[in-house]
Amino acid sequence: MSVVEQRYHAVIEVLSGAKVTDVAERYGISRQSVHTWVRRYRGGGLGALADRSHRVRAHPMQTPAATKPLYGCTGCGATSTSPINYNHPKSSR
Repeated sequence: MSVVEQRYHAVIEVLSGAKVTDVAERYGISRQSVHTWVRRYRGGGLGALADRSHRVRAHPMQTPAATKPLYGCTGCGATSTSPINYNHPKSSR
């Protein structure tokens, strides 16, 4: 049984009247996870029970792309968003 199917079965149990704490104990998960799955299912159906990415979408200290300076090479026209371009053809590295 896939992860989505297990979550679906847990959600259906809760929606059928089972106690969240009983369902959580039966599946070996926290009651908060069961509440999260029920909320997702109500908001987006079966597809909403799939795993989500944990990738960071933004970092508070990240410089917005629009304000980054663009450095250029006068000799060959290469550009970079960094003052040191180690991939530059004229680089000594």
